[in-house]
Amino acid sequence: MSLFTGLSTGIRVVRGCAIAWESMVRVTSAGVEDRAPQDRAPRERLGRDLAIYTAARVGVFVVLAGLFVLVGVPLVVSLAVAIVIALPLSIVAFRGLNQRVTAGLAARGEARRVERARLRAQLRGDSRGDSPGDSADGS
Repeated sequence: MSLFTGLSTGIRVVRGCAIAWESMVRVTSAGVEDRAPQDRAPRERLGRDLAIYTAARVGVFVVLAGLFVLVGVPLVVSLAVAIVIALPLSIVAFRGLNQRVTAGLAARGEARRVERARLRAQLRGDSRGDSPGDSADGS
């Protein structure tokens, strides 16, 4: 088996694991198994997507380092070369996951900015941040 055949197989295995992880069923509080809803906001899927993306990138690194060690390259050199190859390769190979994680982080950041602005307005006593009857001066 050539190095490139092994590399290609390793990447397919890692991508297959990421796809299988995404399609797994979950158990609800009632004990019923169902698929996770696909229409949830990106912010709600951020933890899962980030874990999958991280695991996939680490998996590509481990597969590459393992292949280099099997070929006979010293361990330290294998690790260095694997990290240099794995980083850009995983960005290209897992573009969809990368975009979902980026969208989730952007949605989370926007929600935090809105909440921070609302809390600051409430602390200043602005009526924009308050609901009726909740103003700081009691009126």
